[in-house]
Amino acid sequence: MSCNRFRKIKKTNRCFDHIDELILANSKSEDEKYDSIIAHYKATHSERDKHLADIKNAAKIENAIVLAATARDGEGRKHGHQNLIPPSDLQQFSDSILMRKDDIVAADSFGQLYNIIKESKVGGVGDLCIYDTAHRLGHYLGLSPDVIYLHRGTKEGATKLIGKIKEAYISKDMLPVPFQREDLSNSEIEDILCIYKKHF
Repeated sequence: MSCNRFRKIKKTNRCFDHIDELILANSKSEDEKYDSIIAHYKATHSERDKHLADIKNAAKIENAIVLAATARDGEGRKHGHQNLIPPSDLQQFSDSILMRKDDIVAADSFGQLYNIIKESKVGGVGDLCIYDTAHRLGHYLGLSPDVIYLHRGTKEGATKLIGKIKEAYISKDMLPVPFQREDLSNSEIEDILCIYKKHF
């Protein structure tokens, strides 16, 4: 997830934009509202995560794993999503994932990678951290999500759009038509569902 221009609100899973607040006219249809949300995201947030860029440029898989799991960029700055997780828990998470390095390199889908990361979970690490770590490593390995994974914030947004969801993920074709456009990736939709959930 790449809402790097949003600040984490202490003790919550919410992000808010302190620069480019989205304002939607009441006269818009549902599809027009979704189109505006997507356009706003594309203009202000899409693919601007320095953590992703730094992990993509990591010299070797071990470096990528450490950066991804400890939520640090190349300059040591911690990603806002993991601000509330103690560094010791993230380090244990990193050590646990490093033990699965060979399995990670052999993964040929994002789903396999995600499951490896989930199986490496340690205390203090939740669903968002698992997804973010898999997403960062997937970026390094060239593996993109083929479904939309639902952690707490993303599930709240998806539920507002399509109703109660029992699974841990949804597919793009379950969402309203504006979200099914070809230039919108599953990881971008995951981001949008979390960031803009209050607008749905």
